[in-house]
Order: sequence, then structure tokens, then C-alpha cells
Amino acid sequence: MLFSIFVALLSPFIWAGSQILDSHVSNNLFKKNSSVIFYLGLTNLFVLPFIVWWGGVEVLHFPTSVWAIIILAAALEVGYQIPYFLALKRMDVSIIAAMFSFGRIFMPVLAYLIVGEELGLIQYIGFFVIIAATMVLNLKRTDRLRLDISFYLMLSASFMTVLGSVISKKALDDMNWLSFSFYYILVSDAFMFGMLLVPKLRREIASDFHIFKRKFKLLIFMEVLDRSASLTSMLALSLLPVVVKSALGSTQPIFVLMYGYILYYFFGSRFKENLTRSELVKKLICFAVIIVGVVLTVW
Repeated sequence: MLFSIFVALLSPFIWAGSQILDSHVSNNLFKKNSSVIFYLGLTNLFVLPFIVWWGGVEVLHFPTSVWAIIILAAALEVGYQIPYFLALKRMDVSIIAAMFSFGRIFMPVLAYLIVGEELGLIQYIGFFVIIAATMVLNLKRTDRLRLDISFYLMLSASFMTVLGSVISKKALDDMNWLSFSFYYILVSDAFMFGMLLVPKLRREIASDFHIFKRKFKLLIFMEVLDRSASLTSMLALSLLPVVVKSALGSTQPIFVLMYGYILYYFFGSRFKENLTRSELVKKLICFAVIIVGVVLTVW
């Protein structure tokens, strides 16, 4: 059990670094979200040979229902990035990371309906604690309840990621996690190349090709981080109930804030993260409440 929890925590730790770089790329390099999604997706192709080299990838003999899950999960993987990168242009990256927790309101219902997992009362309380702390983080002003549009963008993004996690758990009953990761990346890249069929998106992507060439090493490094987090996430999903694994992922904003503080010390305000004293105290309190929610959820 301790190993499973360690793997589940390793994923948000790595993803936090990837998310910091996501913010940097979307705010400082590519101006169009289509270019960010396409070129980050393009680097996925470099990971596939390593998954095959690792071993354990099964041939194409899965039931039709499993292929349907892979296709839907891949579509959700591409789709969630649209509101996600829009939100990154508006809010601090640590708050965006925390707002993924809000989508966990859907998790108990989806987990029960799709994979038959049930929670106790304390675990449900834990989820609502996580949600309440996330809403406080998103308030523009504390004297009135007014949420930024990023709240709604991340609500849709987090719903898509949660739905993807739940249906992926269903597919893992019929295939190993390496096989799922391989075909999941392959199909999501097929969707990504479909963007080139839209003339407007094709022109935007082509106009930013010089940035892709100039920052190729950075994008490959980001892909290594992202895929490492994704693979550890898939492994954790195969070891733990989907709700517990998802709750442990709520620690990600704490790691993001830690990275943001370190990067601010070395590079200044190049990365989008408000680290004034009042904001830092607010974030730390909310993140501590999120941890309490996580503990209640895995109780």
C-alpha cells in the first residue's frame, strides 16, 4: 500500500514541474493555443519507442469496448487542453493546478457508475473540503462571491480529465498499463494531427514552426516530464482505486507552489506565479485544507 501511495504522489510531483513549463510555453513562447497543443503533442511520438523498448506492449487483440475507451480517453486528452491553456493565460499556475481538484466533485458519481467503486461518508466530506478550498483560491475578491472565467474553464477541463481517468481504469481491467499508455498516446496524436485539416489552425501552427525548432530541446524535456508523470499515473491507477489515486493527485498545487518559489528565486517573475506575502499565505492555507481533504478521502 505504501508503494502504491508513493507512486500516486510521484505523479503530481513530476506533473507540477511540467505544469510550470506549460505556463511558461503558453504565456511566453506560443501565442496561439493551437500551436501549444500541436507541438507539445508532436513530441509524444518520441516517447513511443521507449515504451516499446520497456516491453509489455500487447498486440491489437483487445475487445471493441476497450478500443472505444481508448479513443474516447484520447479525445478527452486533446480536448481538455483547450480550456486548460486558456486558463493558464489568466491565472497563477499553482491555482490552476488546485482547480483540477474541483472536477473531483464528479469523481464519486462517475467511479460508482462506471467501475462500481463506493465511498464512505468521511471520504465524501473529504471531497467537498477539497472543492471548498479550490473555490476560495479562485475568488477574485474575498468580500463578494465572484469567480473568474478561469473557474469555468477549469471546471470543464477537470471534468474531462476525471472522466478520462475513470474510463481508463475500466480499460485497465482488460490490458496492462503499458499497452494502454502506448495506444492512448498513438490515438491522441492522431486527433492532434487532425487539427491540420482545419485551414485556420494549420496556418497558426505553420507560423509558429520556427519557435518549435528553436525550443525543441525544451519541448522534449517537457515531454519527458509529462510522459513520466503520465506513466506513473497509469501505474498508480492500476494499483489503487481511481478515487484514492485522484485524491492523492490533489497535492499537485503544493508541488507547483514549491517549484514556483524556487524558480522565482533564480529567474525572477518570468514564470506566472504571484508570490506576494498575502497571496502566499492564502495559497498555503488553502493547500493545507486540500491536504486535509485528501487525508479524509483516503481514510
